[in-house]
Amino acid sequence: MKLALGIIGNISIGGAIERAINFSDKVAILSENGAKTMLVPMDNLAERSTLPTTVLSKTDVPLYANT
Repeated sequence: MKLALGIIGNISIGGAIERAINFSDKVAILSENGAKTMLVPMDNLAERSTLPTTVLSKTDVPLYANT
């Protein structure tokens, strides 16, 4: 079984992780298209709680941040 991975967010020229805009829409689209894991910027932590349970039940949404 092959798992699908989506990465949401941007990395600036300086290497900083930037917050994803339209977060819930992007997560929903990736989920509808088969993504099972989506890496999300730490700055979108509060928005993760707004995701529908149908999306959260099908996907893993771990966070990433600057090192």
